[in-house]
Amino acid sequence: MRFSTLASTVLLSAAALAVPTKLAARSSRVYITSDPFWGYRENSGFFQAFDIEGADKCVDLKGTKFDNAISSFGPDSGVKCIVYDGYNCTGQNEPIWYSGYADMGWNGWDNRVSSYECGFCTKGVDKGCL
Repeated sequence: MRFSTLASTVLLSAAALAVPTKLAARSSRVYITSDPFWGYRENSGFFQAFDIEGADKCVDLKGTKFDNAISSFGPDSGVKCIVYDGYNCTGQNEPIWYSGYADMGWNGWDNRVSSYECGFCTKGVDKGCL
């Protein structure tokens, strides 16, 4: 019995050492359209899905077709985004959780977003994280 317990301890310790210290990044996206209600099922306007790196990186929309032209905005589950009316994630802002807003006009943000940042949230810990 002592050998069995010792062998189990050694095997578990070896397994723990084999676990990589850096976990692979999750892959999630944010979805943006230039027309409300997700571009009427992507039949009008511009639609694009952007990968989220996971590290609250500011995405500046200056010079893109989405600068001050976003009418629907929504991240994947487990992601929180903040949209800004200024470039470089400055100015007034609005947090957006999954499933986002099909019509940004309801809260005064239609055609107003100039930059955004997204990051992963923890379900059950961060308010609004789904």
